[in-house]
Amino acid sequence: MSSIQTFGSFAANFHPHIHSLITEGVFTPEGEFLALPVPAASLLADIEERFRRLLLQRLNRAERLSEAFLNNLFGWNPSGFSVYAHQLVFTEGTMNPTDSKGSPVT
Repeated sequence: MSSIQTFGSFAANFHPHIHSLITEGVFTPEGEFLALPVPAASLLADIEERFRRLLLQRLNRAERLSEAFLNNLFGWNPSGFSVYAHQLVFTEGTMNPTDSKGSPVT
């Protein structure tokens, strides 16, 4: 599940971003949870770059970005895009998620 959120003003510091809920595994029909491995940093970097290119190219095709501005954005380092993969930590013996400091996630 994903949601687009915007922050700031178009004139000064416009900051659109996406929040996503992504499963960390699956349950089998027998009720066993099969966890997915934590993604490598290189995989997250690849996802970030693919998303950046697809989004900017789509904006260009929709005539929201000029070809010159598109190429300028492709040259940015850092890109202005990022992927944050926060992993929940479960309290031992429970299914109650906590954050990395042990505080309950609500």
